[in-house]
Amino acid sequence: MSKTNMIVAVILIALAGMIAFQQFSVKKKVERNIEQESVKLFDALDTSSIKSISIGDLQKGEKVTLTKNGDSWEVKDKNCKADPDSVERIISELPRIRLGRKLDDWKPEYMTKYGFDKGIEVEFNGGTFMLGTQKGIETPLKKDNSLYLSPFNEKFIFTKYDGNWCEKVEQPAPPAGPAPTPAVPITPPKLLKENKAVKEGKKK
Repeated sequence: MSKTNMIVAVILIALAGMIAFQQFSVKKKVERNIEQESVKLFDALDTSSIKSISIGDLQKGEKVTLTKNGDSWEVKDKNCKADPDSVERIISELPRIRLGRKLDDWKPEYMTKYGFDKGIEVEFNGGTFMLGTQKGIETPLKKDNSLYLSPFNEKFIFTKYDGNWCEKVEQPAPPAGPAPTPAVPITPPKLLKENKAVKEGKKK
């Protein structure tokens, strides 16, 4: 083999090695991301232990607290039962929230950069997490002192367009009143005269 051919062969082998290394690195990165995204925000969460959930709308500066009373849920500070479907969606979804990829340790500027100032803050069982403005198919998530991009896209379950978490109660229909008395037809004067003349004619 000539010297030139040897150099070309070495270059090809080196290129093949670089490509293989890049493919291996990409594969490992994908596997690492998949592993990270499979980690639950609350590992082995027992939903029966949840007795109270506080949800803060950071954009509106409003906060609602749902508390469990026996087998039902109530809206704290309001004389109403909580909408059971809304509470059930939250309870069912909490154990499914995945932490996602860690981006960085928390910094104050991330509050606006990732839309947490327009997001949601959820607190229960002594723990708190925040959801920011969705970025593509991921949602910024703050847990403890870390920032993540979570594959969680169901932030809507923590919001109400009217802020009312009370159970909607159907108002009873008003009682039916007495049936109206049918109107007695009034015969016009002209017809009364004609009828009278006809009757008198028959008598004659």
